[in-house]
Amino acid sequence: MNKIFVTLLKFAISFAILGWLSYQTWRADQFDVLWTGEKRYGWLLVSLAAGIVACLVAFYRWYLLVRALDLRFSYYNAVRLGFLGSLLNLLSVGVLGGDAVKAVFLVRQMPGRAPEAVASVIFDRAIGLLVMFGFAGVAWLVADFPASESLHEAEHIAMRFVCRFSLAMAILGSISLAVLFLTPRFTKSALYRRISLWPRVGGLFKRLTGVALVYRNRFGSVLVALVLSVAVNFLYATAFFAMAAGISRSHPDFGQHLVISPIAMVANAVPLPGGLGGMEAAVNYLYRAFSSHGTPSEHGFVVALGFRIVLFVAAGIGLVFYLTSKNELRATPKGEVKLP
Repeated sequence: MNKIFVTLLKFAISFAILGWLSYQTWRADQFDVLWTGEKRYGWLLVSLAAGIVACLVAFYRWYLLVRALDLRFSYYNAVRLGFLGSLLNLLSVGVLGGDAVKAVFLVRQMPGRAPEAVASVIFDRAIGLLVMFGFAGVAWLVADFPASESLHEAEHIAMRFVCRFSLAMAILGSISLAVLFLTPRFTKSALYRRISLWPRVGGLFKRLTGVALVYRNRFGSVLVALVLSVAVNFLYATAFFAMAAGISRSHPDFGQHLVISPIAMVANAVPLPGGLGGMEAAVNYLYRAFSSHGTPSEHGFVVALGFRIVLFVAAGIGLVFYLTSKNELRATPKGEVKLP
């Protein structure tokens, strides 16, 4: 009953957010303006292509991290499990998350190497989040938008705070990673013991440290993974910008989308059904933060819905892999995977 209540509550939050954003967009006549406006279908195709290629590059990053641990694994399986994970993330009610499914498949294929298999999935996600934070912070520094030009000062101030926070998190994460890689005896230090004893945080810190240590002697692969993460964020920003360019001529420029995209993707990871509502609210808020008298950008919600369609297309590819892998999923030991 508790699980059902939590699930219903998550759906209620998602639909409440979407309902409020829809109401606000309708009041501003943005649905009508965008519906009757000229569409540039070439840009929409660019958005779709960039979104799918971003997924493929992300899957290749995970493939390299798996191979760096001397685990036998093919890029085809990385793509198959990656798209399947995208599908399961969008259907996250009653289904094990995409990252967990990837870990389960690796453990099943490589008995005796379970710690390394799970570490590859966790480290891949950690690298992705680290670069997302850094990408947003650096893009904000390079493409700063003067507060005097903003139509919505409160949103602009909040956006600047989020970007500073993202940059701080990226710097902290990078320093932590450097300490783990460059200080072999860190786990025996007094600082490590103190942090490990912190309530709630200590256990998570120890697990993440253990994962990072697995890659201590694979610095080259980690460096390539970081570069690929930059490429993934650039492609997602391209997908967002192309979606905006396809449906409107008044929108933030590409440099500003380099800030909008990573923050939106982090918001898409909030614990709501498929991230529904989180990303849409973030994009809508950031568009308002970048809105100016010369370039009013009040339709971030609609752009986010368009990008959501790109994610659903990627999930459609995952559906094909799901149908061809259904027997394999059912063969997973009971309790490891729940099928929709």
